[in-house]
Amino acid sequence: MAQFNVYTYQFAPDFKQLSLFEENNMTPEQAMTQKNKIFADIVNSLETISYRNKQHKLFFVLKNNDFFIFRINNSRKITIEKGFQKRTDVDEPSCYVIIHNGNNVQRIAIESDINAFQDTDTITHIIEKAVKNRLEQFGLKISIKKEYYKKEFWDIVRANPHQISKVTFVFDYPNLPRVRELIGDALKSTSKNTRSTKTTLSLEAEKEDSLYLDEQDKEIENLVKGSSNSGSQISLKIKGFKKTKYIGETTKSVELSELEINGDPQKVKEIIEALNE
Repeated sequence: MAQFNVYTYQFAPDFKQLSLFEENNMTPEQAMTQKNKIFADIVNSLETISYRNKQHKLFFVLKNNDFFIFRINNSRKITIEKGFQKRTDVDEPSCYVIIHNGNNVQRIAIESDINAFQDTDTITHIIEKAVKNRLEQFGLKISIKKEYYKKEFWDIVRANPHQISKVTFVFDYPNLPRVRELIGDALKSTSKNTRSTKTTLSLEAEKEDSLYLDEQDKEIENLVKGSSNSGSQISLKIKGFKKTKYIGETTKSVELSELEINGDPQKVKEIIEALNE
């Protein structure tokens, strides 16, 4: 079994480019209605990705407009000694990347294998680089963020009773339904209507007082759940600490076998889709 770290990707219109594009005759707002198809077309066309003076080759196990499985390599020179003789060779370790492009999922699961890449975050940077220019042609941009467990937030709350004076939630442009349905109509409509690519909600207690944060409070629980399921930032001010505490040290992950990945991709697709807490 291999561990896969889970990320959410979201799109937003690039409001710096509001004119019609000659290539596709589409405004950024119109492109948002076709964001998943546009992204799928880009991923389908990928063969090699250039990143930081390296060429990373892709080998697709499965190509589908709403589901992709591929391996990405990380070639490097190595020195091999045999019979007291040293020679230089090229090693090309690789790891699996799974993209669920359903418009209510938009998740990437990346195999954690330090023999290929030291950090799965590196692969998200490679993917962002690969799709960035093509998305810009449609007036779109993408953000990829690591998901975390909502338990992390509530553990800190329970460990600091009557000590939390401020909580701040920061959401990206809310186009992902599984997140949007959790954050409240006022927040999501205001973000969209004002063309805000980031929306911040701060809850702050009176001076010398503290916030009452209850896990049974559906509104707060939904904000925490929406944040953890999209990798959105939550920060807390705790009395007695000068530094702001940021949530997100945990990493949501799932274990998958190579047999599942290659033999039963539909099951893998369902597993990735069902990762909401």
